[in-house]
Amino acid sequence: MTDLTFQGAYLRERLPAFQEIAYTVTNRFLLFFRYHLGTPQVQLVPRWEHSLHNPTWFDSEGKELRGGTRTAVAHPVPGARGELGTKRFKPSDLPDLEAFLASPAEPTLALTLLADAKTAWHERNLRRSVLELAICCEVMVKRKFFAASSPAGAAFDYLEDKAKVSVRVLELLDVVATEAFGRSFKREHSGNYQMIDLLFRCRNKIAHRGMLEYRDDSGNLQIAGQATVEGWWNAVSGLKDWLDSL
Repeated sequence: MTDLTFQGAYLRERLPAFQEIAYTVTNRFLLFFRYHLGTPQVQLVPRWEHSLHNPTWFDSEGKELRGGTRTAVAHPVPGARGELGTKRFKPSDLPDLEAFLASPAEPTLALTLLADAKTAWHERNLRRSVLELAICCEVMVKRKFFAASSPAGAAFDYLEDKAKVSVRVLELLDVVATEAFGRSFKREHSGNYQMIDLLFRCRNKIAHRGMLEYRDDSGNLQIAGQATVEGWWNAVSGLKDWLDSL
């Protein structure tokens, strides 16, 4: 019987370097087909891909080496830890499920955009997540103030299409909301209001320069990471609840 203890330890030490190189090169290869050749339905390899954790090793002469680790890899479940408001199904949810199955409701555009932004966040496509969150804000707020079925909504859409009017979402949530509803999102939820302000600053950087960054109130350039965009998603979700309460 061959003792593979030392060989196994030798290979395990090299596993992280192999994983990083294999992950990077494979996805660059797939990105070329996806964007340069336009190949549809190309999916990038995730870091939990089983083969990245269980490589087959060969020596310089092409002979297979034994002694590497064997790892069981479980696919991650997005939202399992409750990120971005994800909830676990409970027995108390059964009546709602039965009612939905009997009479499904079409999701609103705002809900669709929030869900798409959440999916992009879990896929670590933060630029797309930021863009969808910003669009979601604009859709929710402007439809609340200028209902599509009302004369005011039709007039606003006409003027906006003709570039005759331009109203920032942040203005609508403070001064205009106070005039229209006697309430201000900025006063009631100042933290979320500030996050939405930063969200739109980052949206502008993405739209104009393709950069996932923004300037804070001190003028310092900040990079929007996973935790930052998570906070923005929660702020937009809170805005939706506030608008629904008006």
